[in-house]
Amino acid sequence: MTTATHSSVTETAVKRAIPMNVFRQSAPLRTVCLENRELVGPGGVGTVRHLVFDTSAGPYPFLEGQSAGILPPGLDANGKPHKLRLYSIASTRHGDTGDGKTLSLCVRRLEYPHPETGETVYGVCSTYLCGLKVGDEVDVTGPTGKAMLLPDDPAATIVMLATGTGIAPFRAHLWRMFRENNPDYEFRGSAWLIFGIPTTPNILYREELEDFRQHANFRLTYAISREQKNAKGGGCTSRTALPNTWASCGSCSSATTRTCSSAACAAWKTALMRRSRHTRRRWASSGRSTANTSKRATAGTLKPIDADGCGRRPGDNRAATRHTGRGRSGTCPYVLTLRLGRSGTCPYDGRNC
Repeated sequence: MTTATHSSVTETAVKRAIPMNVFRQSAPLRTVCLENRELVGPGGVGTVRHLVFDTSAGPYPFLEGQSAGILPPGLDANGKPHKLRLYSIASTRHGDTGDGKTLSLCVRRLEYPHPETGETVYGVCSTYLCGLKVGDEVDVTGPTGKAMLLPDDPAATIVMLATGTGIAPFRAHLWRMFRENNPDYEFRGSAWLIFGIPTTPNILYREELEDFRQHANFRLTYAISREQKNAKGGGCTSRTALPNTWASCGSCSSATTRTCSSAACAAWKTALMRRSRHTRRRWASSGRSTANTSKRATAGTLKPIDADGCGRRPGDNRAATRHTGRGRSGTCPYVLTLRLGRSGTCPYDGRNC
């Protein structure tokens, strides 16, 4: 995940010079892998690789904050070429080598259990990239993207929030602000990076980030979800062994309803809520109250839901995904989606959800 806010007085000037889709799927740039190294330390979760590609066959012009498209080889289950995947570029326009002939990516290998067989499934493109060897050729498209660009104003205040590989565009930003000597850009503003990771070994580019601390106008905050504790000694984690781990949040360990107002806890529960109906059924069977206590949740408070995924009373056995009534049926807009501060009447069965 990646989020950034900044103030800029020259946004229009930036957009005029944005290179877009110089290389397309029909005519991609053939690059060569120059580096593929592991970023997660011993004891960390998963695998994340830093990859550097030679783009000298281009050139491949891009700005910090843009993305590159990767075309994985092979065919999908339907016998068609794999679809293009976009990855945020983790280097400045000058590349890690400084000669403007490389681009870097930060890639986490996707892996998850198959919902039916339980076997580990690996992502097509992420596995392909993480398994590259030096000298392998990779087809690249792009660049694309306008939302994550740095402002032209060198005195801007920039706040960056990232989790995991969402650090990629911000690595490019930080290199341009603090590491490179650019005659056309000298950063004089303030930058604050809030970086969320599950464990300390998962702090990507840690040496680089710590080195940036020497600059007085840079602030770095780590949010280590599985290690840090709150004032009560508890801490919100991203574990999914529910319902027994519900008490891992110190702010709601004594609660009998899921209405904890802790922002971190709410974010954790929001992510877990979206996983599956099976998880919701496990919650419902835990003996904890899941009834909707109000028509509209207050800001920052997680709206309680029942086993079917909306604010209807527990024990209602009708399918959560499709409601029937009033001569029609369809998916309730309030079902299977956890919305903070939002509730309403289902347009199909007339109940408050």
